[in-house]
Amino acid sequence: MSFQVARNPRPTFVTALPVGADGQEIYYQADSSNGIIWHLRYRGTAAGGSATYPWEFVGGPAMFNGDTGYTGTDGYVSGATFLRAASGGKALPSLTVPLAGQYHVRLSSNALTLSAATDGYISFTQGASGSSSTDDGLQLRNSAATTTVVPILTSTYKVLTAAALYLEARATAGNSLYLTGASNGRLELAITPIRVG
Repeated sequence: MSFQVARNPRPTFVTALPVGADGQEIYYQADSSNGIIWHLRYRGTAAGGSATYPWEFVGGPAMFNGDTGYTGTDGYVSGATFLRAASGGKALPSLTVPLAGQYHVRLSSNALTLSAATDGYISFTQGASGSSSTDDGLQLRNSAATTTVVPILTSTYKVLTAAALYLEARATAGNSLYLTGASNGRLELAITPIRVG
């Protein structure tokens, strides 16, 4: 007598979320341009999953966008309004969130300089310009005339929609936040899913 061992089917490759069943696994193409594939597993409410975001993240790389070139007189933001571009017109990093859900959002910079005894902020938002929250990002506090802080990294938990995500920066009224240290500044924005749907 012979026995056949049941095998779990290999996760299927998809570009859109299918109607899921408990335990189903997929490879979701999150970013075709950069080869980002997320391994997701479905868990319905009967199994303790989320009704809104039933696809749970199993593995895969973060989606990210990073850029350099925030340098000297062109690499700063001034005033108390969150901005999406440095003084020279160079845009801060952004990316498109492929699926609505719960995410870890990571912000990082290799160097930031405050022009005076002031506060500086780097945060993120979706939607209309200037709507970032200081609670979601980095806050730099400076009690001296000029201070360079390097490096900077923070992450936070956030529910995001399937839309563009923008990194924004601001200082306080009348002051500037330089997105650089002694030479070239680099900023990065990255997301890793927790649960999506």
